Amino acid sequence: MLSNDDSVCDAEMKGIYIAERRTKQPRTESEMDPHNNAVIWCVLLSLLGRTNGVDRSYYIAAVEQKWDYAPSGINKLNGVSLDDDESAAVFTKNDPNKTIGREYYKALYRECNDSSCSTLKKHPAYLGVLGPVIRAEVGDTIKVYFTNRASRKYTVHPHGVFYRKNSEGALYEDKTSDSDKLDDEVPPNGTHTYVWEVKEEHGPTANDSDCLTWVYHSHVDPEKDVNTGLVGAMIICKKRTFENNKHKDIDKDFMIMLTVMDENKSWLLDKNIKEYCPQFSSSKDDEDFQESNKMHVINGYFYGNTPGLEMCNGDKVDWHMFGMGTEVDIHTAFFHGQTFLIDGHRKDVGSMFPARSSTAHMTAMNTGTWLLNCLVNDHYSAGMSALFNVTNCPGKNPPALTPLDGKTREYFIAAEEVIWDYAPSGLDNFNGGNLTSEDSKGHEFFAKSDQSIGGKYWKALYFEYTNSSFTEKKVKEEHLGFLGPVIRAEVGDKIIVHFRNKASYNFSIQPHGVFYNKSNEGSHYNDYSSRSAKNDDLVRPDHTFTYTWQIPENVGPAEEDPDCLTWVYSSAVDPIKDVYSGLIGPLLVCKKGSLNSNGTRKNFDKEYFLMFTVSNENEAWYIKKNVQEFIGGSKASSYEEGKLLYDMTIRVLHHQTFFNIIA
Repeated sequence: MLSNDDSVCDAEMKGIYIAERRTKQPRTESEMDPHNNAVIWCVLLSLLGRTNGVDRSYYIAAVEQKWDYAPSGINKLNGVSLDDDESAAVFTKNDPNKTIGREYYKALYRECNDSSCSTLKKHPAYLGVLGPVIRAEVGDTIKVYFTNRASRKYTVHPHGVFYRKNSEGALYEDKTSDSDKLDDEVPPNGTHTYVWEVKEEHGPTANDSDCLTWVYHSHVDPEKDVNTGLVGAMIICKKRTFENNKHKDIDKDFMIMLTVMDENKSWLLDKNIKEYCPQFSSSKDDEDFQESNKMHVINGYFYGNTPGLEMCNGDKVDWHMFGMGTEVDIHTAFFHGQTFLIDGHRKDVGSMFPARSSTAHMTAMNTGTWLLNCLVNDHYSAGMSALFNVTNCPGKNPPALTPLDGKTREYFIAAEEVIWDYAPSGLDNFNGGNLTSEDSKGHEFFAKSDQSIGGKYWKALYFEYTNSSFTEKKVKEEHLGFLGPVIRAEVGDKIIVHFRNKASYNFSIQPHGVFYNKSNEGSHYNDYSSRSAKNDDLVRPDHTFTYTWQIPENVGPAEEDPDCLTWVYSSAVDPIKDVYSGLIGPLLVCKKGSLNSNGTRKNFDKEYFLMFTVSNENEAWYIKKNVQEFIGGSKASSYEEGKLLYDMTIRVLHHQTFFNIIA
């Protein structure tokens, strides 16, 4: 194997140039030879593209095995058996006549001990369905010795590296033949060696993180291959990043894939039906059957069952995140209790699309069991969640929070039930006309009948008061609509929120973008904390709880961020129903010195907070109350479990008020 140091060649070339300038005399033949040899050597190495690189070999097999999406059989977020959990049972309950349940045959990538692939290496538990992690630095050559132990043709196709046609691993009409087609489909019990190069132009740029997250997957029929399970992560890093094949400056790293894994599109669907539904009497086209096979997972696990996400308080952790799938695979991964940097910007949510990746750099600095979940409502309710643990480890000094030297900002906020009018003027101020007119685009949302509620709904909203008596309301800025009051703070500040629940359901306040411990999180899930640390999770009607949050330097806006970051706070007892009921508001966290004494932004004349959303009143706590009050009669009495019988439906009301927002 050839190797050299780029800097040696650079110095040699520069040395020749400098010497020529200084001597101004022609060199003798004997003087030129060493330099010529050095130049030739460097040019050869450059052409070969092998500057300081190594060969990295991976022995990977495609194997078929049974996979359990929730081995514990428990929804670990609420402690309920999955088959007894109404939302989860749709996906987890086995019925020999019509549903497969939570266990499926899958084809998965697994790492072998040697080229024979007769034995497999122990697979890291947290990776789940993901294949072994492939790691390389710029200048390296990756060799994947692939053995297909599965029952049909598969391949290994990479993203983010250089390869020639005989190592692409993708089947399509590319006008190649013979040896250039052997990589396109490896038959059962067949083998192929894929060779990929990590060239400078394929590696991280100067503005990128040290390492970029890519994927590899089978590409005979990519949709079916990936849903069958053949996908893995590849980490490509800058030179001299590794020590013992890991990032030398990182304590832990995790590969995280969020996806809706559609077992209906698996090559092994028929085998799974035969195994788990021996009396199958339904149809593969049945909507309920198809829905039961759509697994909303993190690394192939759902409902908090992803194992092994463990770290020490103070660990530097990289989360390599990516998505796979279809147009439904738009994911927002929320890490409770922590913040991190993505591309130099402070966040607590990472966004993913199919085959799009990002790396979150986190310093774990908040002990406890924390929730990681997708904030897309359908995905969260279908189980796209995991739990990660931050613990104080012997010999590991936890990071010290920067001292708070700012203000203590106190807020008195109540949840109250009110009738909310989505269009107070009754007019379509964009297209013209009355919103209830039959020719109006707003007719289906605002016309009131025995089949629709109209434009007014009971909601629970956050309101700000002047003090702890909660008797005198502060005037809300009109443009905020049903959003709660703006909570503002700077780095170095402490935020104290006195929350009074004047509504008829249990509610809370959970913030984004600030530091809080388990006693001030405001989110209701099974985090194994003590009873005294659970009082914040839900505040009962007619009760008050005081939340305390901090803004230390290391959770405030990063250097590349604007002066202020816009976050949100919301109720998170049931995060879907609570927010659809109306309990959400803006939280502004700014760099020190950005706010006036009254909390407004310096150097700005106007400031607006806008939320774009579909406000689905069907999913709110108050749907039954709204049906009874605004429809009434015999139709209202037919309402059961959030649905209207006799083919009646409550329309989904878009948070589009036809230009009724008051600025």
